Amino acid sequence: MSEWNENANGNYVYKISADDIMTVFKKKSGDGWSGVRDSEFLKGSYDTPEEAQEAMEEFVFECNFKLAAPISRNVGWKESKKGGYYKINEAGIISVKKATSDKWYVVTPSQGILQGNWFDTAKEAMMKADQL
Repeated sequence: MSEWNENANGNYVYKISADDIMTVFKKKSGDGWSGVRDSEFLKGSYDTPEEAQEAMEEFVFECNFKLAAPISRNVGWKESKKGGYYKINEAGIISVKKATSDKWYVVTPSQGILQGNWFDTAKEAMMKADQL
């Protein structure tokens, strides 16, 4: 598992090729680790990042498709349960959220909230995030 690198968010990223990565991340619920590649998430939860990494390697390199469940083939923006939007890339999860002022803002893994960037629509915020 020497190809796994921890990013600033504490996620583990394995670069398969220039445009193909897989990521292991701590679940938001705090109940373990999971992994994702091309909108296919590991089923279940793993106690350690190493266990999730092993499962991702088995899923990807040994083609054990029983370990993962396709969420969607659309790898772009997805609506969150809280009314915003998110997408996953090599750096981690990028979010677009609506403030109490009804303006939209972008949250990135490396910069946090993009200061001074408020948008009238979610689409405008997503377009800005796509440029980063």
